[in-house]
Amino acid sequence: MRIVLGISLVIALAGCTAPPAFVVDASEEPTLIAAGSRPEVFTQAEVGGTLVNVDGCFGLENEFGRNVVIFPVGTTRSGSGLDLPTLGRVDLGDTLSGSGGYGSQGSPEALACAAVAGGEVAYLNPLD
Repeated sequence: MRIVLGISLVIALAGCTAPPAFVVDASEEPTLIAAGSRPEVFTQAEVGGTLVNVDGCFGLENEFGRNVVIFPVGTTRSGSGLDLPTLGRVDLGDTLSGSGGYGSQGSPEALACAAVAGGEVAYLNPLD
């Protein structure tokens, strides 16, 4: 019984750490990076700032610096800005905030932009 429980726990934990899939729209600059699926676990750090171009990727700038953002699943490009589910259109220069987190994982595009900008990747939770 213990062996089965231990194996189940390892499999469950391995599933939680698998990298998420990303949707990348690099049809024009800045590149949009969005989650490919809705996360099962949400982080609760405050993520916010002004929508800017962070070295070729959409990101947020605030008093702590500039971060590339992985936007919620369903986010699409809209003119010079983005259309976020439940929030609507946000243009470059607009301010937005929500919950999410910061880290060093993401799509190769997000990591490349973050490395040039010298910041972490921010993750914005779905806004619904």
